[in-house]
Amino acid sequence: MDYDEFEEKNRELTNIFQHVGAEYGYKTVNAEYLAVKDFKVRWQRSYDWIDFRASDYLEDAPEEVLEGLARNLFDRIAGKGTEFSTALKEWVTRPEFCQQKQKIFLERSKYVLNTAEGEHKNRTIIVYFCAKPGQPEGPKNVLRDVSSVGHHGYGDLRFDLNDAKQIPVVCEFVNQVINL
Repeated sequence: MDYDEFEEKNRELTNIFQHVGAEYGYKTVNAEYLAVKDFKVRWQRSYDWIDFRASDYLEDAPEEVLEGLARNLFDRIAGKGTEFSTALKEWVTRPEFCQQKQKIFLERSKYVLNTAEGEHKNRTIIVYFCAKPGQPEGPKNVLRDVSSVGHHGYGDLRFDLNDAKQIPVVCEFVNQVINL
């Protein structure tokens, strides 16, 4: 994607977030994509302005997915603990999503893998899930219950990803956790 296309995607994202943000009383809303390893959204806000930085894994998401994400984030900021939109859950749990984003993730994980094909460098990506052990049923011999050990409150289940072949397994479990 060239610079002009990237800027157009950022304008589209900003327009969606501005529309939703106005409903919550924000006068200035900015949003842009950020190339990061993790799938996340960060924000900074004050009384009537807010800036969002969303993972560029979302840059090809349909408008209804982005609007659902914006509504969920503004709800959470306002103290309403709403679920993610159905559109967002369905979009990120599609098998195609993992297939399309896997190469990008591996390229950005250069300290874990030498190549996108998965040459191992004796490094591990640790993934914590905010789910209780046994809920849902996870992959056998892969998930560890860490609810009784100090782990900075990141979640009660731990998945040690140390091989690119494990990515579909962790993606399937992410799908189950999201749909709890």
